[in-house]
Amino acid sequence: MGRLVLVIMAIAASLVLGSPSVAQDAREPGVRTTTVQASPTEGETRREELISKCRAWERWYGWWSDIYAGLWHIATTAVIVLTALTSLLVALNLGQAYKWQIVSLSAIAGLLTTFSVQFRLKENWQLREIGRLEVLALTVEARSLRASDPDLREKAFAIEQRLVNIDRAQAGLFFEALFSDQQRRTERMAPGKS
Repeated sequence: MGRLVLVIMAIAASLVLGSPSVAQDAREPGVRTTTVQASPTEGETRREELISKCRAWERWYGWWSDIYAGLWHIATTAVIVLTALTSLLVALNLGQAYKWQIVSLSAIAGLLTTFSVQFRLKENWQLREIGRLEVLALTVEARSLRASDPDLREKAFAIEQRLVNIDRAQAGLFFEALFSDQQRRTERMAPGKS
């Protein structure tokens, strides 16, 4: 009821004061016509809010997927380069003067390997990418909803519940990675298990 009053007041104000939607009629110069855009219905508003929420979650998962992917690629590439460089310097037999550089390169490669394994960069990259794809599917489903659908509220609520379930599963798998064995985690990440 309150929304109807606001719409009527907006229409009245635009008629009295004029609005940016007042245009000249091309057929009759000097005649002003008013075009009033309909306010979004509750269904349209609900649908757009749901799509916006899905997109926000999709961006969040995508951002973290990109972070983990970047860290994993950098760490892996650095380990390969440092290990090859260490082997090359050892083979050159440069003597005691370069011993600390060889040891440093080897130590840095070991630290990067430990970092990559301990923080499970590749697995977390995969986990966040799966989350992004699951939310993307929900975004597509939300876009397919019609604002005039009488069951929109229930369908939107079901999609929101699935978003929460995806987030809950993601959080559980993320923290489980810190405290459990790799095999069980990999089995749970299999498609269709969320």
